[in-house]
Amino acid sequence: MIQIDAASSSVPKGQIVDAAIVPVPKQRNTREENRQIKAGDSPEAWSDNKHRQKDVEATGP
Repeated sequence: MIQIDAASSSVPKGQIVDAAIVPVPKQRNTREENRQIKAGDSPEAWSDNKHRQKDVEATGP
């Protein structure tokens, strides 16, 4: 329960939870790709699959 609290999640008492929290690799864009995304364009070098997987509307801290 301590690890769950540290992750700012809560579980009601008496409830069984089956979950695994695993790290995933971060997908980094190049500076040129970021410039194109901020300009509202889509990087031409990206495949159709990469276009589907990237969240170009996300903003960071």
